[in-house]
Amino acid sequence: MSGEPKKVDRRSFLYVGLGAVALIAIGAAAYFAMKPPEVVTQTVTTSTTVPTTTVVTSTVPTTTATTITTATTITTTSTTPKTTMPWELIKWDKPGFEERLTNIEIGPIPDHWIQRFPTLKTYRAEPKAAIGGYVLPEGWEKAVEGVKEIKLLNYGGLAHDPAVQMAMCRFEDLTGIHVEAKEMEELTLWLKTVSILTAKSDAVDLITPGGAFYGNQLVKNGWVIPLDHLWSPEAEKLYSPAMKLLCKFGEHWYFTGAVATKPAIPYFRVSWLKNATGSSEPPKTWVEVVDVMAQVAEWARKSLGPGYYGIAMPGKDHRYMQRAFAAPLFSQGGSFLDQKGNINFMSTEFRKVFELFVKMDRNGSMPREALGWSWTDPGELFGRGKVGFIHDGTVNINRYISPTLYPEIKDDWIAMPPLSYDSNSAPATEEHSSQPWSVNPYTNPKQQAAAMLFADFYRSYEVQWNELVFEGNETLAAPLYKRADVIEEMPFPDVKKAAIELSKMELYPPGADDIFSRLKEWWHKAVLGEISIDDALKNAQKDADAIAATF
Repeated sequence: MSGEPKKVDRRSFLYVGLGAVALIAIGAAAYFAMKPPEVVTQTVTTSTTVPTTTVVTSTVPTTTATTITTATTITTTSTTPKTTMPWELIKWDKPGFEERLTNIEIGPIPDHWIQRFPTLKTYRAEPKAAIGGYVLPEGWEKAVEGVKEIKLLNYGGLAHDPAVQMAMCRFEDLTGIHVEAKEMEELTLWLKTVSILTAKSDAVDLITPGGAFYGNQLVKNGWVIPLDHLWSPEAEKLYSPAMKLLCKFGEHWYFTGAVATKPAIPYFRVSWLKNATGSSEPPKTWVEVVDVMAQVAEWARKSLGPGYYGIAMPGKDHRYMQRAFAAPLFSQGGSFLDQKGNINFMSTEFRKVFELFVKMDRNGSMPREALGWSWTDPGELFGRGKVGFIHDGTVNINRYISPTLYPEIKDDWIAMPPLSYDSNSAPATEEHSSQPWSVNPYTNPKQQAAAMLFADFYRSYEVQWNELVFEGNETLAAPLYKRADVIEEMPFPDVKKAAIELSKMELYPPGADDIFSRLKEWWHKAVLGEISIDDALKNAQKDADAIAATF
């Protein structure tokens, strides 16, 4: 396999790229050895032929002694321990996966859901969503008997994740199990996850890793439980092939989901373009964006005053900066992976991208403040009418059309299909945001069974309808895009369809998170003029090679 992106099934509207990354499927054996087995009496009958020698002696002195050999069968019974985990009591395919996972019931959001999460009432103009359809598998009650609550860490605030909010409420209605999600800043979440797993803690039951960045590392460290029982061929066919790319490593499925599939697209303030350039026509390439937004930034400073900018970037967040770099890189046919699956910053294509992102500062299109902005800041700044351009997830479409969330930009913004790098490149974007669920191997088995049940529920079309239509993310449940209610309810359908069609995805080797963090630091130094572009790239590659060598 190479770093060349591979087109997958047309139904999925998704491109996926698979690098030649070593996938080490370990940890399962150690996991089962660690758990206390449930002892089950098992009778084993063994028949053994044992030769028995009998000596017969005549009482007549002249008779010779005769030896007779016979066979005796001995039956023994033994009791041996057998490991039976609670989730093995669940008949995951009863009813069948298609029947359990694909039904959807649309209706008003229940009052008690809104009482728990009031933002459900205001996220969209009409509080209508998927509120039913999923069917629990047979045997679930015994498997999770005694479980009162499961816990997880949530990327950012729940107010921005109404699909998660509704899933938590609906799961409790279905099972009586409360779901508690601790809101965490995105940069902190992975560090907290590593801390929990390194300590073998049961602080959370579900793990929500960024699949492209962390899947390899979780599997390599043995921080996962095989979930093959959730992924029969019948279940697999209900989703885009990208689900398999994110969730199956080596011979086993370790993940399921997914949350927050959101390829990035360009957003522009229409009036700002008109006022600054004389034309409201948005740029179509990254090269044009950087030049045009320099004019927009100058106009905004002069006309609107301090605190108004051309381009907003999440410069503090290395993961989201990787996604920003990836879109123009993929447009050129480039990749972050070399032929061996190692991260490579020395390609001609990436050098052009790096130079362009340094130019954003040099020509004034991006403010120096952007180096301290996190992943949510560009979207918020755009919604508050403070910037002229962002490259952000399709989820923002639903937020910006809300009559209450962002009145500052009402009727004065546009979302566009993915950009090309330049006029000689093809349009492309990235999709590295999907968060598939995995199960903490260090919590108790009944908690794990409950976590699996929630993960099974979350991949259902019921929940994914809310991800796609209500919240505004995309989904790996590809057939949903053909549903009449989705087509009717989904805003900017052509833009969202183009974003999915032109998305590309790569899976990165262990250590990628640290590697891209170092890249961000060298980009900062180049932007600040502390180091040349040549030296920044060389140092970033040196760091990448050193980090990779530790795995």
